[in-house]
Amino acid sequence: MSAPSLEPDQPSSQEYLHDRYPPGRSAKHNLGKLAGALVLITSGLAALIIGIGIGNAARKRIDRWAHGYL
Repeated sequence: MSAPSLEPDQPSSQEYLHDRYPPGRSAKHNLGKLAGALVLITSGLAALIIGIGIGNAARKRIDRWAHGYL
């Protein structure tokens, strides 16, 4: 039995995959970029929250020093 012939305008499965993901870009590459962006955003928010906590502690300490409570 011979394989079914493809008509000239009908893409093969390999050509279809190459059309979906251009060379150098794969689904894993896109997931990696998404994961990296998520890590960057999460670490930025964590730094912001830690900075707010440190700032509040410093403000309270400076306020106590200003009023003479050592």
